Parts: sequence; C-alpha cells; structure tokens
Amino acid sequence: MTPGQLDLELVQGATFRRTLSYSVDGTPVELGATMMKMQLRRLITDAQVIHELTTKNGGILLLSQKGKFQLHIPADKTALFSFKRAVYDLDISLNDGDTVKLLRGNITLIPEVTR
Repeated sequence: MTPGQLDLELVQGATFRRTLSYSVDGTPVELGATMMKMQLRRLITDAQVIHELTTKNGGILLLSQKGKFQLHIPADKTALFSFKRAVYDLDISLNDGDTVKLLRGNITLIPEVTR
C-alpha cells in the first residue's frame, strides 16, 4: 500500500490536534491494540528526530470510534520548534503483525507572534 500524502501546518506555541481515520475500501479498520508511530525530521535523510508521536507516549490517541485516531502535540512542545518545513511519515503496526506506512507529508511551521 502506498502511503497517502497529507501536508500539515503547525502553529508554533499552540496545541496541535488533528483527528484522522484509517479505512480500507471504505471500511474503518479496528485499531484496538494497534501501535502507531510518527516522526518529524527536517529532511528524510536526517538522523535527528525533531519530535516523535506514538500511541505509547500520548502523541497519538486511539479514539473510541472505529478507525479514528488523533495526533496531538502540546503547546509547550510546539513552542520549541524552530524549523520552517519538516517531513513526517506515520506507521501503523496492526494486530495481525503487518506494518503499514499510512501517511507521509510535509509540515509547515507557522511562527508565533504572541509569546
């Protein structure tokens, strides 16, 4: 499966929340005990991770509605971001043992004015 392309905008110093859904052929996928992981890097080739969201660290929340999940970065974390653009991808480790690259894209940081 080719990952979907979704570009994101983050506002520096503000909480980031984005609710998304995962479905196959229009049917929502059960995410019950699924492990999800997303990393932000300046460039794909960079070794340094700017920020990591996972279902273990609370950066990705599995919602009660089948197939729904939420990306979350608190304001105190986005306040520390200094990149203009970054890249990310999002992996899902499914209950059957398969790993799916669900999404990829660019992230644009909108600088804060009020601090």
